[in-house]
Amino acid sequence: TLVAAESTSGDDIPAAVLENAVRALVGFGPGLTPSGDDAIVGTLAILHALGLCDLVGRLAGELAGLVGRTTIVATHQLRRAVVGDFAEPIVAVVEALAWRSGRGACDPVGAALRTLLGVGATSGADTLLGMIVALETFARSDAAAPAPS
Repeated sequence: TLVAAESTSGDDIPAAVLENAVRALVGFGPGLTPSGDDAIVGTLAILHALGLCDLVGRLAGELAGLVGRTTIVATHQLRRAVVGDFAEPIVAVVEALAWRSGRGACDPVGAALRTLLGVGATSGADTLLGMIVALETFARSDAAAPAPS
């Protein structure tokens, strides 16, 4: 089963918006991992990176009832993403965006993006789209504000 994370921040994002987006995306598109599922994985990667565990929990709760609408491969990928386990190309993009890449590349963000975009026929691009939407959403809200130390 999908595991819900602990609540930490992001309460200003209406649950209904997330639920509607997940309902519309799960199983949407062609392939072993449909485009909608890849976008959800990208969104979950950003939510985990930002520490927005309550939003991960909301998505996990919604996903639990919807995974039957997608493929077995995508179900596995979604379950792993809910608990913060992502494929190396996704991790590399998150690390490069956070300036934590120690790989010695002159352009760590560009290199990581090129690698992710090379995954599958559309999976890398679809995952990146989910990441971009999440980043854009939280760049415009207080939901991504760092938790007090």
